[in-house]
Amino acid sequence: MILLLNRLLLLNGNNHKKYYMGNNKNKFKSKYQIIEYQEEKDLLIQQWKSETEYMTDEVFMHEMSVLAEYITKYKPSKILVDQRDFFFTVNPTLQEWVNENVNAKISQIGSFVAFVVSKDLFASVSVEQTLSESHGKSLIIKFFQDKEEALKWLDEVV
Repeated sequence: MILLLNRLLLLNGNNHKKYYMGNNKNKFKSKYQIIEYQEEKDLLIQQWKSETEYMTDEVFMHEMSVLAEYITKYKPSKILVDQRDFFFTVNPTLQEWVNENVNAKISQIGSFVAFVVSKDLFASVSVEQTLSESHGKSLIIKFFQDKEEALKWLDEVV
């Protein structure tokens, strides 16, 4: 199933537009998320948008592939995932794909990851399951309901 999902992503991946904010190649914006790397803090921020409610599996995989590209490129020691407006439920097949294609990259780096949880209980639960099945032991993960608290924790850890 993972191979099929990867093929779909390759076939459909070119249909999704990438938008970079101005001359800042450290920032990506799409209909579903904003990803920004802050070099001075060695912090990667992923902020999901409410449009995630309408994502397909293939679009989700594309959006997560962009995140994986940023993780590979910048190797951040800290990651903030703001899921307050994340309304897509990650099914078990996609959870496995995320583990293999995104979480494995984070594990290799050894990042601290702060999640600001979604208003949608089911979306939050699916993300917790994804992370609980992750490959590495070098992920240090903490969940927050407040973005400022999450940023404060990330500032204190490194």
